[in-house]
Amino acid sequence: MGLGRSKQGEVPIDVKPVSDLADLRASLRIRLAVFVSEQNVPLDEEIDADDARAVLYLASIGDRAVGTSRLVARDSGRWIIGRLAVLRPYRKQGVGTALMERMLSDAGDFRTIALNAQVAALSFYERWGFEIVGEEFMDAGILHRPMEREPELKNGGRG
Repeated sequence: MGLGRSKQGEVPIDVKPVSDLADLRASLRIRLAVFVSEQNVPLDEEIDADDARAVLYLASIGDRAVGTSRLVARDSGRWIIGRLAVLRPYRKQGVGTALMERMLSDAGDFRTIALNAQVAALSFYERWGFEIVGEEFMDAGILHRPMEREPELKNGGRG
């Protein structure tokens, strides 16, 4: 179980892997609210084959599920971060940070981690050491950029 703190430092944010049907439903509710309702992503593009092989995460404040994300291992040895979503009233309170901390901790330091960031969120991912590695592209009607974070070497340098 991963505990983060809200930006104000008062409210603990619990991040855990989805482990049961209730967690899965809560994760999907958050994704539908953020991606489908707010950002008009088509439902058939939001739910995909990666969900079945991903580690899904759920962030909660108290007993309220407020954020979600996923981490997918590829055959190439890379991790892919995706579907990071936080309910509107809980944004800018450290929920995304808590999700990233947990996923990066679980992924470890020995694989490249990639993601396709919405252009509006580039600076969030850059704070985590992700670098832009390709051109802008449209995905589900939203402008994205591919980003990667290389594995760290044992001496603490970038790989």
